[in-house]
Amino acid sequence: MPETTEVGVGDDPTFGVKGQTFATCHRVGDRESVWFKASPRTRSRLLSNGDDRRFFTPPYVGQHGWIGAWIDENCDWSQLDALLRESYQMTAPDAQGDNASRRENATTLIARAS
Repeated sequence: MPETTEVGVGDDPTFGVKGQTFATCHRVGDRESVWFKASPRTRSRLLSNGDDRRFFTPPYVGQHGWIGAWIDENCDWSQLDALLRESYQMTAPDAQGDNASRRENATTLIARAS
């Protein structure tokens, strides 16, 4: 994704664009996860789906519109790709193009993958 940077120390890389974070990886207990921004619609769909084996509300940032996904054998990598792209598009400055249409495309991909 354009102008994306990876920062972070140790095992918890953080991904951002123009100094704003859109995804971060965390080990929670013995499981790896990625946390990212999500639209209210996406959060509602993923969390109300009852599929707590794949998605969760992360501590601290969950109240600010973030969602967590376990990245293990149950991970749907195509869906995660669409979710991370949506997070990037929510974060990327408008100067990078038509974010509204990109956001709509990401939402369509997420809905198909759910």
